[in-house]
Amino acid sequence: MKKTIRRILITISIMTAAAGLTGCGEKEEPDEASTRVMQLTITPRPTATPRPKEAFPEATATNEDLTMINMYLVNKGNGK
Repeated sequence: MKKTIRRILITISIMTAAAGLTGCGEKEEPDEASTRVMQLTITPRPTATPRPKEAFPEATATNEDLTMINMYLVNKGNGK
């Protein structure tokens, strides 16, 4: 009987200590700096776009009304 009571008291004391160490029920307000939404602005910059057929004819692909330039091939052809 004494062993059972001792085991129950030890179990209760361990559970109480664990609950006390975890801050049982204590809620902390989140920091405003960490919850604020960051505003991003994109500044457009002009880029030099070569004319499709003048840049590098092998790097140009045309599909109906759409013309695409593979800049990797243009740079490779220019030795960059």
